[in-house]
Amino acid sequence: MSPSPRTPRPSGPSATTWRATARLALAAATGLAVLAGVALTGGPTPGSGLTTDVDVQLALSGGPTHVDPLPDGVSLDDPTDTRSLYDRAGQDRADLVAAYADASSDGQTTAASTPPGRPSTSGLGAHVSPSCSGTGSDGRRVQPMYVRETTTPSRYASVLPLLLNEVANVDDVFAVSAAKTGGVRRVRWVHDGACTPVLPEVVVPSGALSSFTATIQAVQALGYRDPSRKYLMFADANALCGIGTLYTDSRPTGNSNDTRTSYARVDARCWSGSTSVAAHELTHNLGGVLPGAPHVTPGSHCWDQHDLMCYDDRSGAAMQTLCPDKQQGQLLDCGNDDYFSTAPAAGSWLATSWNTASSSFLDTTAPDPTLPPVATPPPPAAASTPTPAPPAGLARTKVRSDWHGRHGLVTGVLRTSGREGVPGAALALQRRYVGQPWRTVARDRTDGRGRVAERDHPRRTAYYRWVFDGSDHLAASRSSSVKARR
Repeated sequence: MSPSPRTPRPSGPSATTWRATARLALAAATGLAVLAGVALTGGPTPGSGLTTDVDVQLALSGGPTHVDPLPDGVSLDDPTDTRSLYDRAGQDRADLVAAYADASSDGQTTAASTPPGRPSTSGLGAHVSPSCSGTGSDGRRVQPMYVRETTTPSRYASVLPLLLNEVANVDDVFAVSAAKTGGVRRVRWVHDGACTPVLPEVVVPSGALSSFTATIQAVQALGYRDPSRKYLMFADANALCGIGTLYTDSRPTGNSNDTRTSYARVDARCWSGSTSVAAHELTHNLGGVLPGAPHVTPGSHCWDQHDLMCYDDRSGAAMQTLCPDKQQGQLLDCGNDDYFSTAPAAGSWLATSWNTASSSFLDTTAPDPTLPPVATPPPPAAASTPTPAPPAGLARTKVRSDWHGRHGLVTGVLRTSGREGVPGAALALQRRYVGQPWRTVARDRTDGRGRVAERDHPRRTAYYRWVFDGSDHLAASRSSSVKARR
């Protein structure tokens, strides 16, 4: 039986309630498990972001308010050294760092339209292409950032590629979830000229990461309080797993979750995993799951698992497996009826209430060819249907590009995964100006060592990449983009 929904609060900012739920453990296949769940009440002061009348102390030294058993394979003592973080993410550190090696002058990386790294979402062979709309800073956007205390040594340079991979995983979740109902969604990240999310390092005072309230107050003091931003903080701390703010406002338009500042925090032990804690917290920020939804729990989650937002949050709602495909545990809204659908049924809850798929913090972009077909609803046998293996002779390839400004030369090299040069391969050189699409400006074949070079003279700052369309025995690939300045 569905839990009795709470009556939606009256509309308007004065009636808005802030809720924050702490998640200290991540279940591998079915969503998230709670170790501490604390509700914050108290309206935000207009224009000042989040203020609360309760301080939520989440430091492990003080102990969580309510403790649940840890799921198998998860421990509060999991190592969070840099090597362990890459291992947990299933990423080769050297390869991922090399893929982001071309850095712009402001310290941010540039990347191809398909970010490097291995996606954690089942069925994807590569990350989806990100949104590249506007200037990268205009309008409503999500700002990811690496946050550490002054007393914590900076790991920014070493973990930035890993965090950009996790940001790409968040995009994957929204893209594949939207495809279930025939739609397309991407997160509107704050991004640079190469469409790569800008992920700055933010240093807060000692003790600011001991509680969520203290963290919010610290970043607000540094200016991170823009109502057109959702701040997704990757905290270099080990106090919790994930926590995010949510306005319990169900209005279909003018919704507070779409017009006010929000904050989410994910600590190091939960940066990576088989399900995305960052995507879970961002979904709270966007307005999921609200009172009145068909399968909502009193703790602002859902009970019709499997679903990224569904788990037993100890709020009294009994869990039911209405979506048997466990892959749905990585995705949003398994029934497409509680908080996210690009095509809600007429007269349904999502057609008449707030739908996070309508958030102006998400972009509608062209369909991405890397997305696998997604059935809706998923058939019961989907989980046991094996994914076809690629042809045995299809070898992975990598392309690297470099810009030699003095000579107006763009060079590249095509190698197999075994780092052997591929001779005689046809490559296309593509150029992109800020705010414009990629265009092919030259074609060439690699020499005997897999190398290629072309001259080009951009009118202004531009980005270049080499594209290999693949062959009978080699997989297609694209290089990271390289920035060329006039």
